[in-house]
Amino acid sequence: MKIRLALLNEAPMIKALVHETIKHIYPHYYPEGAVDFFLAYHSIKTIEKDIELEQVFVIEEAAILGTVTLKGIEICRLFVAPDCQGQGHGRALLDFSERMISKNSDAIRLDASLPSKRIYLNRGYHEVASHCLAAKDGDFLCYDVMEKTIALHD
Repeated sequence: MKIRLALLNEAPMIKALVHETIKHIYPHYYPEGAVDFFLAYHSIKTIEKDIELEQVFVIEEAAILGTVTLKGIEICRLFVAPDCQGQGHGRALLDFSERMISKNSDAIRLDASLPSKRIYLNRGYHEVASHCLAAKDGDFLCYDVMEKTIALHD
């Protein structure tokens, strides 16, 4: 497994991976309006902008298997393709993200979706805030802001 900066021409592949994962997993946790919100939020323009800012990383073997976006002390858009989950790719992306952030900060922050919250709790993150946003058709999207304190590394 190799983790590297994403290239701008990979934005469509990253969007497809993120959208495929959302469509496969999120309907088990969220109503349709919330799923649609997530899909719109992770647009090609947003992904391209983050790639241009050198904030997007991918994990690959023969193909891109997952992605994560790092914005300062925040871990964002961590997704692993549905058929690649449970094989250590998400753990590798999270380990990588924590190492990268620990070079400049002793705190990490992220927004945890309902499907991922337990993973973060098991990694030592704790909830600092909860939010519910109105989505279409009276649906709501609920998520938690989580933090973790870590040791600084060079």
